Amino acid sequence: MKWITWLLWCWTVMTLSHEVGHVIGGWASGAAITDLELRPWHLPHSLFQPDPHPIVTLWSGPILGCVVPCIAAAISRRDAWWLVAWFCVLANATYMLVGWFSGDAELDTTKMIQAGTPPWLLLAIWTTVLPVGYVKFRERLVQRFAADRSEAFAKEHLKSAAAWAAVFLVQSIVGELLAALF
Repeated sequence: MKWITWLLWCWTVMTLSHEVGHVIGGWASGAAITDLELRPWHLPHSLFQPDPHPIVTLWSGPILGCVVPCIAAAISRRDAWWLVAWFCVLANATYMLVGWFSGDAELDTTKMIQAGTPPWLLLAIWTTVLPVGYVKFRERLVQRFAADRSEAFAKEHLKSAAAWAAVFLVQSIVGELLAALF
């Protein structure tokens, strides 16, 4: 059951870093946000109109969604944070490749192609990133859950679950406030 808390952390950090990446890219490139969904029980998304540089807005999501968690893990020097960071890399690469294959008009990959990103470039980048994310995430997963079954590990898990619940509450409140604004 301890892995459930980590899965929740991984999913929360991944969705927030990816979507906030779009928001940062949009704001940095002069886009006006018209809709923003960050509530944890909804699928996060952001819409911009006008978006003078959609390629920046679109690429900022997966780039910052991979890079920011890795920077946070490197700064923290905590193995547990690397588990979350590598999940973010794996999940973003998977999402981008699923979008490439599905062609769904609402997914980032299709929008990137429509905005001018060559399909081969998307495929080249994300087929390179995906195996790295998988191998590193799997290493951390095995290391995290096969190694320590001590009482200290159980206490750390309890603290982690409580911290995630607090983040969920804050994200819920902020998401509701943002939903009311947009």
